[in-house]
Amino acid sequence: VNIDAIRTLHMAACDEFDLPKNTREEVNDLLDECEDLLNGVRLIQELSPKSLDQLVSYGERCSVRIMASRLNQIGVPAQAFDSWDVGIFTDSNFGDARLLASSEQAIANTFENRIDP
Repeated sequence: VNIDAIRTLHMAACDEFDLPKNTREEVNDLLDECEDLLNGVRLIQELSPKSLDQLVSYGERCSVRIMASRLNQIGVPAQAFDSWDVGIFTDSNFGDARLLASSEQAIANTFENRIDP
């Protein structure tokens, strides 16, 4: 599986804004993982709802890193997070998951000391 076109688009965004090396590396690492997952799907010739959700997450995870980096560049403090790192947890209904009731408090706890009032 070749994701060069997707990689080119993401790197073009990094180039357009002259984003730092660490952002490029993080995005490239995520795209490498995505490519590995796609190769696994190709090998077993099966795309489960769980795998599809994982594949979709790569675009979101790359985008949030690019956006946070750009915001920092223009003087707006920002940090990229993956959903599971901030307390967003869902049921296992892949493709149509719902937030678990405990997510709201977990998210509040995560950001309690990170956001200026």
